[in-house]
Amino acid sequence: MASHITNEDCTLYHEIKLDLHADVADWNPNPGYEGLLAAGTYQLDETNQVRHGKLYIYDVNEPIDCNQKDGLNSSDVIDLPSQGIFDLQWVPGELGGSQTVVAMALADGSVRLLDPVSGHEEVEVCTCDSMALTIDTIRDQDGSLLCTSSFSDGGVRVFQYSNNGVHPLNDWKAHSLEAWVSVWSRVEDKKGRIVYSGGDDALFQAWDVRIPESPGRLFLDKKTHQAGVCCISEMESDPNIILTGSYDECIRIWDWRNSSRPVCTLEHRTGGGVWRLKPHPKDPRLLLTACMYNGFLVYRIASQGEDAWTMEECEHYPHQQTLAYGASWSHRQPGQDHSRSLVATCSFYDNLLHICIMKSSGTSARAQRVVATRVYAASSVQTQTLKIGTRGSPLALAQAYLTRDLLKAQFPQLNEEGALEIVIIKTTGDKVLGQPLADIGGKGLFTKEIDDALLDGRIDIAVHSMKDVPTYLPPGTVLPCNLPREDVRDVFISPKYSSLAELPKGSVVGSASLRRQAQILAKNPGLEVINFRGNVQSRLRKLDEGVCDATLLAYAGLRRLDLADKATAILSEDEMLPAVAQGAIGIACRDGDDRSLEALAALNHEETRLAVVCERAFLAALDGSCRTPIAGIARKTEDGKMSFRGLVAKVDGSRVVETSRVGEMNELSAFEMGKEAGQAVRAEAGEDFLDWTE
Repeated sequence: MASHITNEDCTLYHEIKLDLHADVADWNPNPGYEGLLAAGTYQLDETNQVRHGKLYIYDVNEPIDCNQKDGLNSSDVIDLPSQGIFDLQWVPGELGGSQTVVAMALADGSVRLLDPVSGHEEVEVCTCDSMALTIDTIRDQDGSLLCTSSFSDGGVRVFQYSNNGVHPLNDWKAHSLEAWVSVWSRVEDKKGRIVYSGGDDALFQAWDVRIPESPGRLFLDKKTHQAGVCCISEMESDPNIILTGSYDECIRIWDWRNSSRPVCTLEHRTGGGVWRLKPHPKDPRLLLTACMYNGFLVYRIASQGEDAWTMEECEHYPHQQTLAYGASWSHRQPGQDHSRSLVATCSFYDNLLHICIMKSSGTSARAQRVVATRVYAASSVQTQTLKIGTRGSPLALAQAYLTRDLLKAQFPQLNEEGALEIVIIKTTGDKVLGQPLADIGGKGLFTKEIDDALLDGRIDIAVHSMKDVPTYLPPGTVLPCNLPREDVRDVFISPKYSSLAELPKGSVVGSASLRRQAQILAKNPGLEVINFRGNVQSRLRKLDEGVCDATLLAYAGLRRLDLADKATAILSEDEMLPAVAQGAIGIACRDGDDRSLEALAALNHEETRLAVVCERAFLAALDGSCRTPIAGIARKTEDGKMSFRGLVAKVDGSRVVETSRVGEMNELSAFEMGKEAGQAVRAEAGEDFLDWTE
């Protein structure tokens, strides 16, 4: 076994350097074995694209040794070549005579059971061609082990393991993108029957897995989360309450008895998303969260009556230097002090496993640590070269080249060879082109991988089309710069017709934009609108191939690609109100990166920036995303003021609610004008109006 730690009871923080990226940790819940800690690592070899992993086992005896400052040593390290560990969990209870069996979800697509302590033979529960991302196990009524795993192909699989071997129970395509999580309900009347799943497509679902051949979907939410659903957990204190954590940086509370929408959304903006939710084993009001770019936080969640909840931060561990992923409570208290708890956390890119003791009583406790807080993507990761991050589409590259050229013109030293570098980053939105954005997660699909690269120092500035940027920014980033805005109007393109009005009934218009679809159908209900995704060139090619009769594109994009001559007609704003921030380029950088901030300040066009502030405030007030038909435009008037016009519509165009405002041309006024316009439209339309998705 691993080395023991024994000495006087005290508070201590341990930092353990692992060989590979620290991904997940879990404490053994079984009586007598609560001191066993399993940690899993995952790392991709960029040279040959092979994934590797290791399983570490630590035996943490209490009380903890105050004198051991160098962390713990483990003699139990199991190498898993080509099998990086995405998730692991100690199996509850005895399995094959052992209470030290670990279930693992591996990068090679397999789910395995392994006893690292007694050395029992490894069992392969399942394997498939995609990566196994999560694992969750419970005991069935007959004592057999039930496993559910989620996979990168969107699949969820359920298996039963007993003395008679492994028996597949269900295997289905639950999500259109990666299935990020699947967990069992542990409520007695649902146990072994109901599985919750969440995915990169922003869907949250519940399934009855005991229906033969194909599970029955009991619940589907596809309109609440603004980005992927990362984690799901039940509150043991109330079996009807479910928590979801999302990449949109929110924790949502759901009541099973009324699951049409969350009863509460806790918008605490954790930074990069809520990746783990772990209720305390003794006090389920305490919630340990892994918040990616903002470390690990402990919240106290309390009900204040029907549909009223509070969430108070008790502890904050911002000690990770890179992504905060794995998190787990121990099922025992340190020593005899039942007001404290043992916590394990994983900091991904810096390969660190942390063990610390926190006070779990009271509402204002603070963790005691022996290391100082580190800043994510510190200056040490920056290089002399200023790296510009962008998507790889022709339009995105044109915008990145424009940014590069403006920087060179403004700063002569950046004309030197190697001073600037463009880094192409492929986003989720670039990978999945066959589905509407509304079905695969909406806004954020074109930015989150670029945000990741910005925060971990692979790039220094990020160039975005502002209409693709969510209304929230990951903490640690700022967006201080907008380039001068292009023409905001849309254009009509057709090889057969000269205008929208000329299209005969039954004509097919290709568009991936719900905003355009709603406005088209509001004025032309006899037309048909089909999903039409891809870059500008591919859409024009599809149009030439006869996939549809016409399409609409942003005039700004055509102009930047020198394709303005492809426009059949330029639509007035009365014909088609543009998208929020259409035609605007935004450039983000890390907060506190003085070099990048100085460079971007020289490029910023303040009139454009203020207009974008107003429009995005309107969008935020409506909780807008790619699933909501919203349009808005702000601009400077001839007398130096700011005007705003906006609308929200039903997807089928059956109802459109519009508003307009005039205010002062400054940041506070612009923000308040957009916010008030959004609130006014929301009040006039009613909550049910925005809740349009079937």
